[in-house]
Amino acid sequence: ILAFAVQALIDTPSEPPPLQLLREPRPSLLDAISPPNDAAKSSAMPSGNQPESCLSVAEYCATPREETDPAKTICRRFVPRMLPQELASEAKAQPLSGDAIIYGSGPLVASLEQELKSRGVQATVVRPASSAEDAIASLQATTTKATRHLFVLPPASSAGQESTVAAFFAVQTWLEHARQAGIHEQSTLVAISSLGGDFGFSHRVTTPASGALTGLIKGLFIEEGQVNQQDGFRAIAVDFDETLAADQIAETICREVTTRTPEIEVGYVNGHRHVVRAIRQSVAKSPNESDLHGGQWIITGGARGVTALVARELARRFDWTLHVLGTSPAPEVPDAWRDLTEAQTKELKTKTLREARAQGQAPLPAWNRVEKAIEIDKNLQAYRDAGVTVHYHPCDLSDRAATASVLDNVRRLGPICGILHGAGFEKSCRFKSKKPELVERTFSAKVGGAAALIELTHNDPLRYFVAFGSTSGRLGSHGQTDYCAANDMLAKQVDQLRSERPQCRSAVFHWHAWDEVGMAVRPEIAGVLKAFGLKFMPSREGIDFLAKDLLGGLPESEVLITEWSQYRRMCPQSVDEADRLRNASTPATPTTEPNSVQQLPLIDDVATLEPNERVTAITRYDPTADPFLKQHTLRKKPVLPLVSSLEAFAEAGWLLTGSRVREFRNLQIQSGMRFFSDRPQAAESRLVRSNGVVDCELACDFVNQRGVTMKRGKSYMRASIVVGEPSFPPGLTKPADPPKWEAVNYPDDESVIYHGPIFRCLKSAFGKKEEGVCRVVAPDTLREFGGNRQGDNWMSSPALLDACLFAAGGHLWVYHNHAVGLPESLDRLVIGRLPKPSEECRLQLWFHGESDDHGRFDMCLFGDNGDIIYYLEGYHNVVIPGTQTA
Repeated sequence: ILAFAVQALIDTPSEPPPLQLLREPRPSLLDAISPPNDAAKSSAMPSGNQPESCLSVAEYCATPREETDPAKTICRRFVPRMLPQELASEAKAQPLSGDAIIYGSGPLVASLEQELKSRGVQATVVRPASSAEDAIASLQATTTKATRHLFVLPPASSAGQESTVAAFFAVQTWLEHARQAGIHEQSTLVAISSLGGDFGFSHRVTTPASGALTGLIKGLFIEEGQVNQQDGFRAIAVDFDETLAADQIAETICREVTTRTPEIEVGYVNGHRHVVRAIRQSVAKSPNESDLHGGQWIITGGARGVTALVARELARRFDWTLHVLGTSPAPEVPDAWRDLTEAQTKELKTKTLREARAQGQAPLPAWNRVEKAIEIDKNLQAYRDAGVTVHYHPCDLSDRAATASVLDNVRRLGPICGILHGAGFEKSCRFKSKKPELVERTFSAKVGGAAALIELTHNDPLRYFVAFGSTSGRLGSHGQTDYCAANDMLAKQVDQLRSERPQCRSAVFHWHAWDEVGMAVRPEIAGVLKAFGLKFMPSREGIDFLAKDLLGGLPESEVLITEWSQYRRMCPQSVDEADRLRNASTPATPTTEPNSVQQLPLIDDVATLEPNERVTAITRYDPTADPFLKQHTLRKKPVLPLVSSLEAFAEAGWLLTGSRVREFRNLQIQSGMRFFSDRPQAAESRLVRSNGVVDCELACDFVNQRGVTMKRGKSYMRASIVVGEPSFPPGLTKPADPPKWEAVNYPDDESVIYHGPIFRCLKSAFGKKEEGVCRVVAPDTLREFGGNRQGDNWMSSPALLDACLFAAGGHLWVYHNHAVGLPESLDRLVIGRLPKPSEECRLQLWFHGESDDHGRFDMCLFGDNGDIIYYLEGYHNVVIPGTQTA
């Protein structure tokens, strides 16, 4: 009967028991990167200790959930943490195919090359390039039509900006080649980092450049549409501490690649697998006003945008003297250019463009210089109007000598107490269109600037270092792969600074899109963000978040500020995860037989569960394993039977209420889709109580015949459910057997619709156009319908219910020109009791006529003792086009 296609998601696997630590010393990941040094030893965590960034499941479940914020803010404050999540021992591994490139150097290369070879994959090693041009040339010369996998190893601790940008373009070259070769959907990109196993959150960073790789991975994860998708192209970042040997790391990496999960950042701490999660956390009140008050502060990017606004407000509050560093010359703005109206600004722009053309100059750059000068002049005046002492220093941070000279000038006025690094550059475009000169500029502003300031203030009594990042660095973003990479590398620079200079409170803020000011309000970006329903953060709100963190002593090295809905969209795998884990560890006690999800045959996982309020249950369907799919096809393609969807709804209803579902109402089938491949697919049964009614929805991603996801979260079926005792219309009695039965033969021809042996419960029939009686025999066991599925607590007998629908279809066939009908809607379905094995049942069918291509039926299925098993009212089936005969 009708089926519903759902997104192709493979079971979220988990891992075998944690890796055993070595008894004898062998080459570790840190050895694979660079020779050991004192800094690496001092920042490394002793074997067996757990960093503060790693939470237990109980601690994670105790973190605050989203509720109405008393302050009514748009955004929330999150901090990154690591959650233990092992790969299940029964997880299915997908063998690697094709060839691979290992981009990197060190002992890990040989171990990974050997591991891949043992799995039948030929790997080619490409040594890291020192420039984008060299990287592009190397990859073009190495990549073949069979190169499906790229493994990017951690850069050396001495890696500079040039080699980091080179790695960026190595990935770009490989990915574009894979796309052109038609193997993109079967390709895998793996970034291996050495940030302590927890991506630097515990400040054990020796190679901040690894952050560029993790940021790039997250950007590609979003740009390539991997959210909610477990097939096709995959990008993943895997981080390790120093406890595993190189051969163990190689084996672990390959296991992560072959056992697909929805995770994008996976870390191994002391041999245990963890995944990254962001938890809500407020700042503890510990006012530090005296420590914040006064002093010389360096501000980069403070002449324009968000940083200018924030610096002005904080300087006014804490009496800072500001030294604003910017790449633009000191503004020389005529009085006539100040306080221009919109019309006057337009007139000035026209005049500037005209004069530039007359002088043989590029018009737009000429206007950009004027526009910047006006904005800088306006902001500097705003500083002064707010009572802030401000000095502007034209300075390119990539010029170390010039930067050192500026800092010397600042020291003559007093010690440098703090740095607010807000400088940045961003130019959005698709990954394949990124150009080296713009990527280098992006890294130079964020990463190069931070490196220069950290190095040149090494001997200053620096108390604070605050860096402005973006949610793109923590979560990824469309069209901003280089910006994602630069911002995440900036975060790792701060993580490293925090461990090397503990007396300097340091933090990076992954900011949400600001309202009124900043890059996000540029028309080309603002339109996209609004199209995604993103709310902008008011400027006052952002300033308050930062001020609270400063007053609290910057307790975290990385802080994510974003709206809750945005986080849920970007990280769907963590939505309501705490609830799911909490319920898994302390399952509710129902009033009926089952006492765990494992006893329900069609529920594989629970994404959300708020008892008596809402539940989202996940069913993973495998067209190669589930009998009800293999034996139920439409034009030779497996389809999900309506009766299976109703069983899943009923099981989810039990999870929600603790009672058996007795009635479905107002069932509407909105769309149907076949399984076009052997890939397992997952569907969500979403049940929500509203105004005393429990509404059900079957939702999944719409995937076309080429395996491309066309629409996420498409709704395929809706209904309402009722629990409690069943209620039937009066006067229903079991019909007498007719004088003669006509045998029912299920067709073996699969050209239109096919029902295999597990469905063939309708044995014989007798009737006329207005009504009919059918002989139906219950299956010997319900387990046959589920095949190898675990759980025996069925809420219905799907095969028996399907026989009722097949009878209506057969009636339509006989009395409607041999037309094949599929279910469309059902006003009411009442479930009486489960049948006994092989029980002889009788079906009474009433035909209420047809309109256009629809038939309408009422039906009642009786057990051998006259009990009502099913009552169906207002069942409509619709004719499949092209199946009618004259």
